[in-house]
Amino acid sequence: MRRYLLAAVAIALLIMPVLTINAGPEQVWVDDLTAGSFDGLVGSGTITLAPNAPPAPAFVGDYPQAGSYLSSEHQFESVVAAVVIDTDTTLTTGSAVRFDVRGKNPSGSWQMWQEAPRGGRVALERPSSVIQYRLWLLANGESPRARSVTMVAEWSDGMTIQAESQAPTYRIYATREGLVGHRTANGHIIRPYDQFVALPSWRALSSYRGYEYQVRVTYKGRSKVVPVWDVGPWNTRDDYWSTNRQSWKDLPRGLPEAQAAYYDGYNGGRDERGRRPNLPNGIDIADGTFWDLGIPDNAWVEVTFLWEGYDPGAGTPAATPTPNVTATPLPVALPPAGSILVDNRDNSFREMQGTWFDARCGFNGSHRWTKSVANESQVDNLGVWKAPITNPGFYEVMAYIPPCGEPATKNATYVIAHDGSNTKVRVDQEANQNKWYSLGVYYFKGGNEIRLDDVTGEEGLSVRYDAMAWLPRSDNTAPNATIIDVKDLGAGRYEVHWNGQDDSTGVASFDVQVQRNGGEWVDWLVTTTELKDTFIIDVSAADAENSTYGFRARARDWAGNTGEFPPNAQATSAEPLMIQQP
Repeated sequence: MRRYLLAAVAIALLIMPVLTINAGPEQVWVDDLTAGSFDGLVGSGTITLAPNAPPAPAFVGDYPQAGSYLSSEHQFESVVAAVVIDTDTTLTTGSAVRFDVRGKNPSGSWQMWQEAPRGGRVALERPSSVIQYRLWLLANGESPRARSVTMVAEWSDGMTIQAESQAPTYRIYATREGLVGHRTANGHIIRPYDQFVALPSWRALSSYRGYEYQVRVTYKGRSKVVPVWDVGPWNTRDDYWSTNRQSWKDLPRGLPEAQAAYYDGYNGGRDERGRRPNLPNGIDIADGTFWDLGIPDNAWVEVTFLWEGYDPGAGTPAATPTPNVTATPLPVALPPAGSILVDNRDNSFREMQGTWFDARCGFNGSHRWTKSVANESQVDNLGVWKAPITNPGFYEVMAYIPPCGEPATKNATYVIAHDGSNTKVRVDQEANQNKWYSLGVYYFKGGNEIRLDDVTGEEGLSVRYDAMAWLPRSDNTAPNATIIDVKDLGAGRYEVHWNGQDDSTGVASFDVQVQRNGGEWVDWLVTTTELKDTFIIDVSAADAENSTYGFRARARDWAGNTGEFPPNAQATSAEPLMIQQP
């Protein structure tokens, strides 16, 4: 697992003098489920899921129906450090309950939510005398029924509360939420000009239309304070702004897991659900806020997490989490034994032109990439691998496709210059990550090269350049060839199709012969590289139009091995054979 070091930052939180609180005895609160607010629930005293209760948010679990009860704030007589919570509930098959608990700070801001096991103890983030809980009823079928909740508050002598410090600010990659008409994790239906953000942890999710958790978002001098009403992007347990992260505790504070996965291959380059983030985003911004801030596209913004302390205002410099530069890189597939390599760092690889970017994963720990363009008039980048060949011969060439970075092209077109010819091979880089992809077997000698430009027919995807391997091959087996179709075009014209297959160096050319009425075979095409042609009968021959013409083919490979013609016609003009291509 990748390890990180916490960086000392210029705006370290200012810890104020500690206030000592005299604690009281153990205290009990019994809630009859009448004074709180309901979402997706019905009833009073005994509550159940409403018939139209929505599906559970992703962070709660995979349940077709879910509802929540948000309790009133409860003031205990003394400051408490932990609570034990349970409920008088009737569960049904496939149903469950869940508790979340939070305390209030002396300033009036709420601490983040913490999941509390039913009947188990949960410590508060900081000592508090004001507690609130959230009860979830979850069902995959008949609803559970809850009648009351009991909370026991624990205390200890000498507990202290720290005075409020400055809220932290971090530079985070932001994307636009969009999704108008969809339901957020707190039940809000998204409107066209909405004002909120989504963060990748359920712990800082405000209540329905609530403002308990807010952030200040600043972009190029413009700043807005908006609530957190949704969970995402990518993760649901990544409270990266917290001093005590729920998950990925080895990451420094202020570094989103998706950003570490995207740039550094952290967690295998994946989020909590095994997906590969295609952007390093750690915040989604609703459309109205996005537009008010003047953000033209996805961008880096400064985010201040206001429940973590007092608001320092706009213009606060962002802290920069620093990764450990000795961290272990993503595992890389090994090249075939005996192959000759050219890496993107070697002198035999050249960046001919254009704008290039570096990515921190790949063979030898990095690769180069550029952005794809749709057509040749836009071509800007060209990478060239010079074949490291001192002994001319047949080699299988394989391109390593690195496993991280922005979404990759599906149409990378490698041009292989080999003995007397150029061959184009199209590769789906997105589908073949962390693989040595075979581009084929060819005859190479000194001076041959492989070229890859940024023209893919797509806009803005990554075209990745990493190591190339040449593996020596021998070929002593002749290829096969087959006539696969003969089409009568009329007026004495026949369109003939053929194909071939070779197990190593590949088919270089074909010979095609024709015979009339089962007679002598005559060469029609010799060393052709085409896969079809039109045969026109010799009308000067006697009874030519009433004759039957047979066709057969043979192939030769790049090693010079030539196959044998079959003894009989593979297809005829009278009864053309529809043979499946090999």
